[in-house]
Amino acid sequence: MVTQRASTRRGASGFTYLGVLAAVAILSIGLLAAAEVWTMSLRRERLAQLDWIGKQFEQAIASYHSATPGADKAFPPSLQDLVQDPRYAAPRRHLREMYPNPFTGLADWEPVMSSRRGIVGVRATIPSEAGPVVKEFIYQPDADTPAGTTPPRR
Repeated sequence: MVTQRASTRRGASGFTYLGVLAAVAILSIGLLAAAEVWTMSLRRERLAQLDWIGKQFEQAIASYHSATPGADKAFPPSLQDLVQDPRYAAPRRHLREMYPNPFTGLADWEPVMSSRRGIVGVRATIPSEAGPVVKEFIYQPDADTPAGTTPPRR
């Protein structure tokens, strides 16, 4: 009888081991699916944040453009001029701060220059599995908009 009990224990422990292996495999597959959903959710959140920041840049450029005295409206020569406008004695801000790119964590915005000398927008690079994607946010003043007013949002 002693030999039968030893062989019974060996068979039971092998079955438990297979059960634990199966549980670990199922748990791993579940975690992999959850990680993929989390990654996509994080990317969507960063894209929404990038769109919001891009709109802030568009509004700041429009504010700088409309705040230019006189009939000949100018665009900012640098992005830093949006944070603190050097044309006025008192501090004037068109952009609250130089926001970082949500994908890189750096303020690595590329200015989009106009043929009329000045920055009309910003360009951001988004890393992707298929290669980097470029997204542009450009302020385009309307020819029908009276001077000193901001064109309607699109």
